[in-house]
Amino acid sequence: CSQMVEPIRLSDAELELMAVLWARAPLAASDIIAAAPPERNWSATTVKTMLSRLVDKGALETRAEGRRFLYAPRIG
Repeated sequence: CSQMVEPIRLSDAELELMAVLWARAPLAASDIIAAAPPERNWSATTVKTMLSRLVDKGALETRAEGRRFLYAPRIG
């Protein structure tokens, strides 16, 4: 029996962050914040909140590198 996999639903803002990571992952949060679309004027807190939501949804994975975390897409 095949199981249906529920598609991951992403907001437009989340898709913009995913585009940054699809282009050049893995990245640290600080690199993602720097590469975020400037017209969005997202704060560091906003970007980190979106990153954690994307991890929770299964769209991103993280791995520790020293004292920072690197984010990479799990979907693509």
